[in-house]
Amino acid sequence: MKKTIMALTAAGTLLIVGGVAATSVFAAEGTTQRDTIVSKIAEKLGISEDKVQTAFDESRDEVHTDMVAQREEDTQTALDSGDITERQYQIAEAMQEIREENFDSSTPRKGEFQGDMLDLLNEKGLDVTEDELQELRDVMRDLDLVGGPRGGGEMGMGRGMHR
Repeated sequence: MKKTIMALTAAGTLLIVGGVAATSVFAAEGTTQRDTIVSKIAEKLGISEDKVQTAFDESRDEVHTDMVAQREEDTQTALDSGDITERQYQIAEAMQEIREENFDSSTPRKGEFQGDMLDLLNEKGLDVTEDELQELRDVMRDLDLVGGPRGGGEMGMGRGMHR
């Protein structure tokens, strides 16, 4: 029974992380889509919402940790194979640090943050140009190193949402 519960909650977490994660507020009820999912799973499994939420949170953290480790491994491989330069590697690593610094585990989309990546990189003393960042974005996209473990979005790879 515990394995079934964990499997269902892990599957639910993947749904949340992969798309349903963009929490939308239901104006009429004042609840989030995520709250509704947690409630429905708890009801179907006959367990408390707290247990489901805890399982979601733990699974989300595990998925995030795995994604970060895979991204680090893939970026190191790209450096070792000559697909990216040492400078691009340093920028990519700094970008990951920025994502982690701005990570809020209470939000369903880990790594999402408000801010200007170029400015944040330069605040770290990297003196990155817009062209350099764009070139890195292109290389990372070509190598399928953008977003999750194997592609996806371009979170944190640009100049902000409104430019």
